[in-house]
Amino acid sequence: MTKDNRIEWIDICKGIGIILVVIGHTGIGQISPAIYDYIYSFHMPLFYFLSGLTFKNDKYNSLATFLKRRFWTLILPFLILNLIVYIYISLSKVHYIPSQSFSNLITGCLALYFLRVLLITEVWHFIIWKINKKTPIRILFTFLLVIIIDQLRGLNHEELGLTSNDSISYLLPSMPIIYYTIGNSCKFLLKSFYQKFRYSILSLLLSIGLSILILNYGVSGYFRIIPATLGITSCIIISIIISQLSLSQMKSFFLFVGKNTIIIVAFHQIIYNSLKLVTDIMTLDKLVDIPLRFAVMVILLYGLIKFINNYFPILAGKYQPISRN
Repeated sequence: MTKDNRIEWIDICKGIGIILVVIGHTGIGQISPAIYDYIYSFHMPLFYFLSGLTFKNDKYNSLATFLKRRFWTLILPFLILNLIVYIYISLSKVHYIPSQSFSNLITGCLALYFLRVLLITEVWHFIIWKINKKTPIRILFTFLLVIIIDQLRGLNHEELGLTSNDSISYLLPSMPIIYYTIGNSCKFLLKSFYQKFRYSILSLLLSIGLSILILNYGVSGYFRIIPATLGITSCIIISIIISQLSLSQMKSFFLFVGKNTIIIVAFHQIIYNSLKLVTDIMTLDKLVDIPLRFAVMVILLYGLIKFINNYFPILAGKYQPISRN
């Protein structure tokens, strides 16, 4: 536990997760399709799981109180960052960055859709929890709700079980709420798991091995939850191992990244893809181009994170309004 009451291994896990998201949005698919498929099997479910894990169900008396809190930590950062990204894409017209329609100002530009989906997921979770607080019933109800809504929306088999932007409607719950609910239901189990942590390397190898085996065999529909769960398990184990090691620099790095995920989500794609304009002039091979742009992007993101945290913490969801008594 850190001084600001944050659980270290969870922030480390968020750090690992956002690094995987960034890697997935770079050219890793051109270098290794297998690694690309492995990352995409769980990197977004991991964030919904961790968000559910850290959500305190009994902290808010009403939905209005919850939304008031999330306005400062999620809604306002999303609206401002999304507007900045939208304006940049519209004015720069970098052809390596997908164009965004006016509707993306609401739904989210590029990876920022995640913040919109997270808010929708949290609202639905809060409502379901208020209706029934019993964990088994809540999980079963959530599964059934998602299946029914997916059928009413007419999703085909290949779309079922996905957490990608294309498979998520604007206001209805989908697969993210399943991972969120599971994460929320596992908080006490994981606390016990952390305290009695054993056989970490064996568990890690087993979860990674099974995940790769399943992905090679092929998985679709709601069965995608299996490799996603295995990937989440692997990241949790790695995060706990790092948190227990005495390697302070490694720990500090992942904690820094994990505490600044909103900024990284917002800007990593436009920075990385804009740098392609420079490397094109240099006519580099992709094995040099991709790592070079990634390294420069990391440096620029570090400076941007420092700048935003020092001068505009509201963009990072860290602004705390002064309460009036």
